[in-house]
Amino acid sequence: MKTIALSLVIGALSLPALGGLQKAKKSAPDWRIAGWEVTTCCCNDICPCRFNEKPTHMECEGIMAIHIDKGHYGSTNLSDVNFIVTGRSFDDAGKGWNRIYFDKKASTAEQKAVGGIMASMASSYKPDVAKKVFGEESRGVKVIPMTFTKSPNGLVREIKAPGVCDVRARIGKVPTSKKPTQITGVLTEFSPVYHPAAGIKATADKDVGFDHPEHHRAEVEDFVLTRDAYLSRKIGFQSYTGRGGCLMPSKTK
Repeated sequence: MKTIALSLVIGALSLPALGGLQKAKKSAPDWRIAGWEVTTCCCNDICPCRFNEKPTHMECEGIMAIHIDKGHYGSTNLSDVNFIVTGRSFDDAGKGWNRIYFDKKASTAEQKAVGGIMASMASSYKPDVAKKVFGEESRGVKVIPMTFTKSPNGLVREIKAPGVCDVRARIGKVPTSKKPTQITGVLTEFSPVYHPAAGIKATADKDVGFDHPEHHRAEVEDFVLTRDAYLSRKIGFQSYTGRGGCLMPSKTK
């Protein structure tokens, strides 16, 4: 059975079987990325998964738009790289799926490096968990133009990828507070802290293939993420599995 990690590895990297994922985890080069990402999905606000509740539509169609400010995968520099992951996960009625879009400015080496990071992340989960989180079917990779914009005060993040998605998320901030609203103690894909967003505009185009293309919730994560953080269970995924609330952490062995 093939899983997600598989679909996110690009170019010369093929889609290995589940056993290959664990081998990839052990042999992956050291990596570190720092930047920000916006996640949107078709659920009602706030994300039910983060609080061990059922997804609104009993599957999660989501967009993860990631901007890397600085980073590396082995010897490959990943500064100023953009990519978008779309997919349907926790799909009890089907196998789920995923698709990755790269900024046309990203080089082939950068694309392969990001694929290696995503494979490393996916392989830190048990195979059955990886299939739930990322979906089993790969719908391929596409290179497109995209822009990522962050306002001077950091509160507004925008992603424009013509033909794929148009996202705008404004982080909530209490006027008397020096910092924006944040939620801690919940496992997410990139950071143990995230900012719930308001003023959301998030639409997926037909190319993506969502059943629910209008998204009404978003969260923003400013992250510093390393290979060791995944392998040491400092990052994971919290969700509803259909059998009750369940925390699904990374696998270390």
